[in-house]
Amino acid sequence: MTSSTYSESANQPEGVVPPVINGTDPSLNGDVTTQGKVSWTIKGIKAALKSQASKIDNVIKTTIDWLPVSDSVKKNLINVVKVDALIKALDVATVFAALWLTKFLPNPWRIPAIIVVALIGMFIFRKNK
Repeated sequence: MTSSTYSESANQPEGVVPPVINGTDPSLNGDVTTQGKVSWTIKGIKAALKSQASKIDNVIKTTIDWLPVSDSVKKNLINVVKVDALIKALDVATVFAALWLTKFLPNPWRIPAIIVVALIGMFIFRKNK
């Protein structure tokens, strides 16, 4: 496939592109953006999940209803697999990946980087009131 036949933005449905932060445009392909490819991808996945949450939750519920298990097990499965739970799991995976990546930093930078990742994790996992 050539770039003329394939375009990331042309193949994405409406509402999947992550929000623009600090006036940067993610469609600039890294020319003038503060987001890396991984963070842009994670934000895109979260935006896609949020924009289609009710449809995804309905599909999950319908699929779990077909399972030959008790109603209490079905209810627990639905709570574990719903979109909100998937987004929280994605947040956890993001923080653990960031912590793992700190091992590649020079020794003097590791502790400050771990502290920053921990603070970001606390911000991500705070309870919304």
